[in-house]
Amino acid sequence: TDDIPIWEIKVGQLSKKNVKQAYLLLEKLHSRGDSDAQHDILEGYLCLNQKTKEMETAKQIFQSLTTKSNNNFAAQIGLAYYLEATGKKPKARSLLKRATKGHTYSQKQATNFEAAWLLLAHIQITSGKYDLAQSLLKRVLHSNKSCAIAWELMGLIYEKEISYDNASECYENAWKLMNESDGKVGYKLAFNYLKDKRYVEAIDIGHKVLKEHPNFPKIEKDIIDQARDNIRK
Repeated sequence: TDDIPIWEIKVGQLSKKNVKQAYLLLEKLHSRGDSDAQHDILEGYLCLNQKTKEMETAKQIFQSLTTKSNNNFAAQIGLAYYLEATGKKPKARSLLKRATKGHTYSQKQATNFEAAWLLLAHIQITSGKYDLAQSLLKRVLHSNKSCAIAWELMGLIYEKEISYDNASECYENAWKLMNESDGKVGYKLAFNYLKDKRYVEAIDIGHKVLKEHPNFPKIEKDIIDQARDNIRK
């Protein structure tokens, strides 16, 4: 299963249309008798994406795969994602630590390690353990400088530490890697520009976000208007 870039499928990030298309593809594979662990894992992540009763199906799929093979890295991560999403963060953290220690980093395993480190970093951030999270994110960026999520999480840490200049730099990287299209990242970048007294840049990013997302909540009031008021002072 390690040659499948499953983490290109982000939980909660797929549109209903894409989810439906993915399910149709799986049905075709099943109808041809072309079903294996890779397809089961893909189905598990699609179920996680629903964030409904389907999540229990995902749990069953990942548990079944890990029971069949304790060395199925992708299934271990999927199960950890389920545990984190259902509020069992300590269990998810333990599983991720055990999974990463049980495998050797290689190019073939790079996608799985990246996914495990990102999820573990997210859990550490929510627990206020910023140093541990930064260490994990540095591992991700060492192997993949183009990982937008890692830059975004690194920016979040700096923002929480009130280091707005460093946060801005990280969010800049995430924003560019996402082709300046992710409204939430754009908002975070504009917010940190504002806090860092880079008012013109904050306004510029605010307008770019509004161009892509005209109804993006509060960015005009929270960012653009405040930046203009500060320029006038």
